[in-house]
Amino acid sequence: MSHPFHFHVLTQLEPFSSRVIAVAAQPQGTILAVAIEQGFLILWDVQTSRVHHTFTLPADVLTVAWSEDGSFLAASLQNHDVWLWTHDGIFVDRIHTTGNAAVAFQPGTDVLCLLTIDGVLQFFDILPLKMLSTFSLQRNDPLRDFYPDDYRYQLVFSPTGTQLATNCTPEEGTIQIWEITSERSQILLSSHALLHIPLQDVPVWVLSYHPSTAQLFALADRTIYSWDTKTAQRRAKIAIPHAHPFTFCVSLADLVIIGDATGIVYLWHILTKKALAQFHPHPGSWEPDANIMPLTALTWIPHEDILVTAGWIEEQRSVLPSSTVRLWKLARS
Repeated sequence: MSHPFHFHVLTQLEPFSSRVIAVAAQPQGTILAVAIEQGFLILWDVQTSRVHHTFTLPADVLTVAWSEDGSFLAASLQNHDVWLWTHDGIFVDRIHTTGNAAVAFQPGTDVLCLLTIDGVLQFFDILPLKMLSTFSLQRNDPLRDFYPDDYRYQLVFSPTGTQLATNCTPEEGTIQIWEITSERSQILLSSHALLHIPLQDVPVWVLSYHPSTAQLFALADRTIYSWDTKTAQRRAKIAIPHAHPFTFCVSLADLVIIGDATGIVYLWHILTKKALAQFHPHPGSWEPDANIMPLTALTWIPHEDILVTAGWIEEQRSVLPSSTVRLWKLARS
């Protein structure tokens, strides 16, 4: 089956002997933060293909995030620490949390937000480091216990920075959207969620906002959902029965890029519910029992229309396990 668009590879990082856990592109598109098993984090220059910095950390990285202006980088670690650096690799500070955490910066600010596995939501100002607010969200403990290794709470800001979406909720398969305001250097969270979206007990794996903030996308099992963030009305539901559970999602206006557990990446048009592109950036076999997934990370560099993927190098895995990061350009076929 032919598609109107395709991705062609631009470059590839030198292979790593360990799995790539996460990648995050600086919003300006010039630097990639690449987290690798065994406690390594590297900053890679996209234009020169050179490594700027390599950090050796006391534990593996869980998630990484850049501030909107690209000045700061945050990484949460499996030892419950969150480390902070400037864009040029200067260490800023470290935060110890109550559990493994997701990290995200509020758009338009240098405010860092943490959401721990036990439902603690915290906001910090970076320079100097200062806690602004802390909240305890109701969470669904059975869900956390049922997916101990690969299920993580999602923490996603709207592009305007005025909303926060999370799947850390009392009921399995539920999304909540919170309104965020600031007053006298304090972050305020609405006392009740603006939206409470049930998905009939289907675990929500990935959340992503439309660039306009008007829509929120969610991946649950083998289905893409889209909702209006003001009315909570569902705009789209796209079931892909032949796909495996989705693990990654990037929203590009009316297009979404998604990756499934077998490593296949799709470009879907939400309005027409058609696949515009489909490819396998890291060919390999999915081995769920061995926790081996061909695609281990995915992100998008918006100003360059470049897709960044990380995964195993199949042809080398039988000899020496290795993984790499590849950059892909979206083009019309």
